Amino acid sequence: MKQLYYAIQTILHGRGSNVTKVISLSLGLTVGILLFSQVAFELSYEKCYPEAGNLGIVRAYYHNLETGESMGDDGDIYDYSVFAPIAAALAENMPIEVEKATCINSYTANGNYYYENQLLSDDEQCLMVDTCFFQTFGIPVLKGNPNDLINSNTLFVSESFARRFFGDADPIGKVLMLERKTEMIVRGVYRDIPENTMFKADFVVSVHKEGGYKDGAGWGGNDIFYAVFRTGEASDIEVVNDNIQRMVEKYMPTEHNGWKLELSVIPL
Repeated sequence: MKQLYYAIQTILHGRGSNVTKVISLSLGLTVGILLFSQVAFELSYEKCYPEAGNLGIVRAYYHNLETGESMGDDGDIYDYSVFAPIAAALAENMPIEVEKATCINSYTANGNYYYENQLLSDDEQCLMVDTCFFQTFGIPVLKGNPNDLINSNTLFVSESFARRFFGDADPIGKVLMLERKTEMIVRGVYRDIPENTMFKADFVVSVHKEGGYKDGAGWGGNDIFYAVFRTGEASDIEVVNDNIQRMVEKYMPTEHNGWKLELSVIPL
């Protein structure tokens, strides 16, 4: 009986410190779980696509042949924005290794889009893409034909975007206005793209304009495009890497004013 009495007294007298310990432990576990979740999210970046190991991206390395100086846009020496035709050229020149390739522009996709005179929030992310975008990444298209993206006024929206703006109504044929003057017609719906990718988009618009690429200017033109491709096997990415420089040199000189352009590819 005395033992029970002393046990109760110990708990009562130490209840403050016990509560503190419980709270501290709970906070520690919560912070640990949050940190673990964030690390897992970061490590899963670009792994959200089907057979993600078969996806590759083109990168450029510019260096001065005399001084050895180099320049890039990722805090290192590589630039991941390249010329518009590279994606299509990969698919054409390496059909055995490259199943699909897509040209993506995130720089000029921005603009003021309106639906029923309501300005879309800056939170609504947009990309300019070509007809091979969905097949390359393995993103399911739920409605519409991706080939319609050859038309300059075409727009595809994600499932969640369609629900937010159109409710239960069929989104096909709905019109968004770009800068209140250009009609962009919804011609398709795709499954939401996960958050853990640099190519997250709530809606995509056609990168094509009048038979070419918007602001592209062809080989040696405006290098503001990402070129992403899908191979049959992950090992094929190295084959593409071994051949891409020779391929590009078929279309354009890679030396200019003492600077050398070297192309390579890495897994996405």
